[in-house]
Amino acid sequence: MTKLPYYLGSSDNVSKILVTTVFNGVGFSAWKRLMIISHSAKNKLSFVDGTITAPPVNSPTYSGWHRVNSMIISWILNSLHKNIAESILFLSTAHEIWQELKQRYDQYNNALIYQIQQQLYSKFLEDQCLIQLLMGLNKSHKIIQGQILMKQPLPSLSTAYSLIIHEKRQRIITASSFVNNEAIAMPVSSDPSPNLVKKTLTCTHCKKTSYSKAQCYRLVRFPSNFKFTKAKKEECKSSVHNATYFPFTSEQYQQLLQLLNNNTSQSSISHVNIFIADNAMNPEGNSFSFKSFAANAYK
Repeated sequence: MTKLPYYLGSSDNVSKILVTTVFNGVGFSAWKRLMIISHSAKNKLSFVDGTITAPPVNSPTYSGWHRVNSMIISWILNSLHKNIAESILFLSTAHEIWQELKQRYDQYNNALIYQIQQQLYSKFLEDQCLIQLLMGLNKSHKIIQGQILMKQPLPSLSTAYSLIIHEKRQRIITASSFVNNEAIAMPVSSDPSPNLVKKTLTCTHCKKTSYSKAQCYRLVRFPSNFKFTKAKKEECKSSVHNATYFPFTSEQYQQLLQLLNNNTSQSSISHVNIFIADNAMNPEGNSFSFKSFAANAYK
């Protein structure tokens, strides 16, 4: 048996809540859908959508309509947040309340959907611009590029740009510090004492000090104006060896000449010549005894 629109059951009362979620201004579409289902189940949707209008006050059906209308208003108010319920409390029919709520929040909901979709699209568009920015960076920014892409969610375009600028400034500061340190170290390392350099250098080819292998004349050729000091030493040694050593003093030589003049025998002259020649080749010949020589020369 179909319930008449003016019919109210024993379970219908003013404190009844038709939906589990109280509307607080957010999610009106879902709340509206639940309210429509609940009123349809109770055969009271015609009061809400305006299909059944208020009869004249003097009509015999007015009292029944008024009774059902008041019950539906209480159900709607029970399903609204206190602040929203108070704002529509003085509207006289359930249909007026329903229209007011739709006018407030259906349009607001559409605007909210538009706003949300716009924000989503703006975020999508910003992400695309961010990707384009990162793709335009050169290889030197690979590290900061990876760090930005790993962030969840992706940072805004302005934040990413700020991170890139900060990273570039850090590079400039690091490079400047490196140059300053090099400049400080240069006077110490590049201008050492010449004597210290010579002492520390050793040629690995000839094993001599004061120059390196790259400067060794035995490998890179001697310059045309080079003076060979060793040749002078060799020449001096050669002169010493080649010089004839005379083992007599000037006085002894004069005595020898006098003896020769007094005695000119062939055997004596030969004996003197042999002795002179032997002692001339022996640097130690000057240690002989001239008297012994003179005595032996005339035996």
